[in-house]
Amino acid sequence: MITTPVRLAVIGLMTLLMVAGFGLTGFAWLAIVSAILGLGWLAAEAPLRTSSQGLDQESWLRRRPYGDGWIAGLGLSVFCGLAAVSVWLGLPSWLALAVVGLALAGWDLARLAHRLVEAPDAAAAGRIERPHLARLGLALGGGLLLGGTALAVRIPLDFGMALGLGGTGLVALSLAAREIRRG
Repeated sequence: MITTPVRLAVIGLMTLLMVAGFGLTGFAWLAIVSAILGLGWLAAEAPLRTSSQGLDQESWLRRRPYGDGWIAGLGLSVFCGLAAVSVWLGLPSWLALAVVGLALAGWDLARLAHRLVEAPDAAAAGRIERPHLARLGLALGGGLLLGGTALAVRIPLDFGMALGLGGTGLVALSLAAREIRRG
């Protein structure tokens, strides 16, 4: 299962970006807060590696004290909030975009780990994991590409036009979600 190392790398990179962004711009206390929160999320997501207990990935995921992954949801919320604060404080918008994308990926990978525990065997877990990671990579890459394009290109819109485009986007997302569920 490659989900665990990828998940930990994503959370670590997200934390590093937040700490570097705040630290290099003179907001040392926010860098420390980001580091503590990121390391806390990493510690909560990292599997126990104690040979005396003999815990493997599956038994570790089944015994987690926080149930079905609410810490990942909390991590997502906290780091999206930190990204919003970074934009408010004048840090580059691309940093917030990257942090939000990585936070979403970390949350998604934590949820995937819970799904993989329920797989009957390693082959079934692989059939779930590989396509999911491919879709996540496409969604993350596409989202970051579109977000980066939106940050680079400025198009003046009035409120009515923005509201219409937003409504069209919501309808399109709703239709896409319905098609995905159909399978």
